[in-house]
Amino acid sequence: MLALEVQWLKELVDQEQWDQALKVAGQLIVRGGYTGVEYAEINYAICRSKAHCQELHEAIPSGELCRRLCLDSGEWDLLGKVLLVLGVIYIRIRSYQRALATLNEYFEHAPRYLTVGKLAGRVWHNIGNALVRLGQFDEAVRALNQAREAYRLTEDDVVLYHQVTQLLVDCCLEVNLSAIPSLLSELRTNALHHSEVRDSRPRYFFARARYAYRLGAYRWAASLCLAGLLEPNKYGWTEVHLNLMLSKCLAAIGHCKDALGYALAGRMAAIQKRAFDLEFIAIEAMYDLMSKHGTALLHSLDQDYLQQGLDMMPLVGGSAISERRYS
Repeated sequence: MLALEVQWLKELVDQEQWDQALKVAGQLIVRGGYTGVEYAEINYAICRSKAHCQELHEAIPSGELCRRLCLDSGEWDLLGKVLLVLGVIYIRIRSYQRALATLNEYFEHAPRYLTVGKLAGRVWHNIGNALVRLGQFDEAVRALNQAREAYRLTEDDVVLYHQVTQLLVDCCLEVNLSAIPSLLSELRTNALHHSEVRDSRPRYFFARARYAYRLGAYRWAASLCLAGLLEPNKYGWTEVHLNLMLSKCLAAIGHCKDALGYALAGRMAAIQKRAFDLEFIAIEAMYDLMSKHGTALLHSLDQDYLQQGLDMMPLVGGSAISERRYS
């Protein structure tokens, strides 16, 4: 039986009250005198809360301590949960091999789990995500199909099923174009039947845009991105990627200034979400455009923004816009 204050901390985490959970966990660490199992719960709360607050590197020590305490005390269900959280963190900080090792460890302890076996779909999902980032698309397809099957068996979150299907589309863009139409049809059906589910329609538009771009239908892909951006019910992740996809489409058809504008919009959305890994991708997109087309492109966009009362300088730096011409 856990101490009452540790049980309260667990409830705060379950309710996603991250700031309060961190405050309480810090107080419990200072107080001390808990069992190994209780310290494992406290450190899990710290790890998960910091991860949700985008304090990714700071979350790792508590997560790894929780992992060791769980192994020592035989808290297998808590171990399964912290391995998933750590795996996601390692993906977010681009430590993909460490993520794969951590996530695969989840399956090593599977026979001992009482309740967290239901997390298998999410673990496979993130294994697939890490493999995509490493460019190992054939292996990623197998992992993502495992995730889809696990989600079907557990009737897990329809949003996660939609997300993993979209990621599978991304893989098939690299290794199996013939599989994509049926996956897109599935995404469309899911979006129509679950229109109340946040992000289902924007993600469908994004997946179709990726396929259209791969086929060279850049204008059609751009239209699909715009349709996705007009959807009100989307997550910040999707907004970032729709903006960056639209930027690629516009660059492909020669509308480079607009392409730079949407890359900048993607960066702003990433900053708002505090998704710094996505912000880095947006910065790369902006840099690629400016390196190919020179500073004249940036200055032209800057003038358009100034006429609307918007200032780009905080996002691109004063040195990038060293001279402004006002008319």
